Amino acid sequence: MINFDKVNRLIIVAAPVVDVSVQELLNAVRNWESAQENLVQAQVATAAGKDFLGGGLIVGVTLTLLNGWRVQFESRSAPTVCRVTGGNLVALDIDGNPIFPLAYSINVLATIAASSSATLIGADASIDPWAAELPGVYAPGSAGNIIGKIDEKVLDGPSGIDPNLTLREAIRIAVAILAGKTDINGTTVKFRDTADRKDRVTAEMTGSKRTTVTLDGSD
Repeated sequence: MINFDKVNRLIIVAAPVVDVSVQELLNAVRNWESAQENLVQAQVATAAGKDFLGGGLIVGVTLTLLNGWRVQFESRSAPTVCRVTGGNLVALDIDGNPIFPLAYSINVLATIAASSSATLIGADASIDPWAAELPGVYAPGSAGNIIGKIDEKVLDGPSGIDPNLTLREAIRIAVAILAGKTDINGTTVKFRDTADRKDRVTAEMTGSKRTTVTLDGSD
């Protein structure tokens, strides 16, 4: 729920809501302004954006609060992170000077997840980038290149599991130990990959202790 304090010029987002979109704020402002008792009040905000550019693209929304109006998330009983999302939010005082658009409240850390793009993608599934195929070859560093090789980045980049192993290598070795054949020759124990092509782990044993271990996580 969004309430209005016209004395203190606050647009109050009631608890327990933690995320409110710029569009929701705009809708609430327009509804409040159109109420009979508020027709004599100075304008609360202007908005720009949502112009259709074709191909399912629309201009992102920017909500500008006027005359010292600001957004405030209602105070909470425990520390809470609250966000304004889905566009850009700015504010001006009664003289037209920029001010911070979020007002303080107890136990609330309020942030604005500002839009980093001038355009938004509409609901047309035909241009949804997550539904689109990625044919062809993409330049290094481009979105197509990064998304197309995300498995390599995850599996073959630094794993955080072991400084000497990638995630792919660690999985190969773990699968060999869990599911591969075992070859024991004297004090030497070998764990084979599941295709029985190579030794993934070769361990020299003294009793039940491994004294040396050789790993092979390669193809």
